[in-house]
Amino acid sequence: MNKIWVIVLIVLLASCTKDISIDVANPGSKIVVNSFFSPHGSLLVNISKSIPIFDPDTLNYIENAKIELLNHDSLMGVLTYDQKGNYILSSELMPDKEYSITVLVPGMETVSSQDTVPPKIPIISLDTITVNNKYLFFEIKFQDISDLSNYYLLEVTSKY
Repeated sequence: MNKIWVIVLIVLLASCTKDISIDVANPGSKIVVNSFFSPHGSLLVNISKSIPIFDPDTLNYIENAKIELLNHDSLMGVLTYDQKGNYILSSELMPDKEYSITVLVPGMETVSSQDTVPPKIPIISLDTITVNNKYLFFEIKFQDISDLSNYYLLEVTSKY
C-alpha cells in the first residue's frame, strides 16, 4: 500500500510545474580588465565587457580602448591592440615599483588599477629524479619573503 502512495505522490509532484519570472536589474556592461604585471618583456592586458548573468553571449572583447601605463602619474606608454581584446606594450617593469593602468573606452566609465611588480625570488636548488622512466619528480627550494603574500608561477615544458 505504501508503494502506491509513493508512486501517486511522485506522479503528482512531477506533473506540477510553474514558470517563475525573476526581474533582475541590468546595470549595464562594465569594463573588465585582466592583466599581470611582470618584469619580463611586455605588459599584456585583456579588456572585455561584463555580461549579465542571464545573457547567453560569450566574451565581448573591446577593440577600441585606450590603455595607458603610468609610473607615479608619469606616462610610460600607450598599449597597442593585438587581437581578442589583448593590448600589448613592450616595457621593462622594475620590481618593487608601483605601476598603474588607465583604461578609457568611448561611452563607458574610465577604470584604472595599480600594482607592483613582485621581486624575483632566486632558486636555491633544483633537483630532478626520473621514476620508472615514466615520471619526473623534481624538488625546488627557494627563499620566500615571509612578510609578503606571495604567489608563484611554475612553468614546465618537456620534450618526449
